[in-house]
Amino acid sequence: MKYLLLICTDGPIEASEAELDATPWVQETGRRGVRQFGERLRPGPSIPWPASA
Repeated sequence: MKYLLLICTDGPIEASEAELDATPWVQETGRRGVRQFGERLRPGPSIPWPASA
């Protein structure tokens, strides 16, 4: 089964840089072989693409 997970908010969120970093999750699920693929959706025109880290 494949699915799409979208996380949406009505505005800015309060989160630390560590909480916003998906790298640990990507590495863990990749190591376990459960992550098949994944990319960010292209943001709207008000956000530069690619977003700088």
